[in-house]
Amino acid sequence: MLKVWGSILSLLVFCCSYSQTKYEKFIVNDTVFYLRECTDSSYHAIFIEKNKKSKYYSQIADFKIDSPEEMQMEIDSTVRKNNLKIKKWALPNFPRQYNLLFLLNRNYYVYKPSETGANYRIKITDSTIITYGMMGIRPYVIVNFEKQSEKSHKFDAVSGFYNEQRTFIINSLDEKWEKIVCYEKRNGEENY
Repeated sequence: MLKVWGSILSLLVFCCSYSQTKYEKFIVNDTVFYLRECTDSSYHAIFIEKNKKSKYYSQIADFKIDSPEEMQMEIDSTVRKNNLKIKKWALPNFPRQYNLLFLLNRNYYVYKPSETGANYRIKITDSTIITYGMMGIRPYVIVNFEKQSEKSHKFDAVSGFYNEQRTFIINSLDEKWEKIVCYEKRNGEENY
């Protein structure tokens, strides 16, 4: 009886590995799953994706704006409500796109949660700061920029969404701007 269960288990493992291959070509599955949860209504998995051609890798690495016309309407609304003139700022050379980093076993990683609101991103252009989170795409018009030091930049920005004003501060932890910390202030509170 034990041999039968062992054979069934081996067959299931083979089928699962084989089902994750592409183009009818057998590929060894090297994905290590830290957690898999499956219920009648949801599926949740935590794994490390090393394949840079994977759709999961692209979803994390790419900062795509799915609805540029929605963002433009939001910018127009912000400009009208606050009687602003959009100004193009001469910004110094530094990274302009940010994803949240998490720490696991002393290694940093980015996370693609099933809860899209937790996948917070920031992108900076010469006139706007665009955030992407639970509320979707939210552009902020930059109303003031200040280079506080060689390693720190401060942006004051306004959004038409509830006439919201925020201060974004970006700090470099090294001389080459390779390690970045970005946080924002909203009504005196700080979010990292």
